[in-house]
Amino acid sequence: METVQMHGRVSLARLVESLALVDPDACTGRLAWLFDFSDADLDLTNNEIVQLALTVAEYRKASTCRDIPCKVAMIVQGDTNYGIGRMIQAYASMGDVTVHVTRCANDAHSFLAA
Repeated sequence: METVQMHGRVSLARLVESLALVDPDACTGRLAWLFDFSDADLDLTNNEIVQLALTVAEYRKASTCRDIPCKVAMIVQGDTNYGIGRMIQAYASMGDVTVHVTRCANDAHSFLAA
């Protein structure tokens, strides 16, 4: 499992940069990413959320692991961040990615382990 922890204001540019830190070809039978935004504020417009989903879809297509199911858990705090996370979850299917948004680290780890 790859873990990306972010703090402060998180823009589309910062999210795309964080994707570059995760090796898309380092798969061992499954892809599981944990994005910890528990100390961050997601600052994304609806158009940026769509762009993020398209970027993830391109990232997946370019990966040698593109046929392996990909799961992403997002830990967020606050109602606004949770809502943005759920919007990301809705658009994530464009990139063939299953996303789970939660406020609890244990819940995120359980999702990724299942």
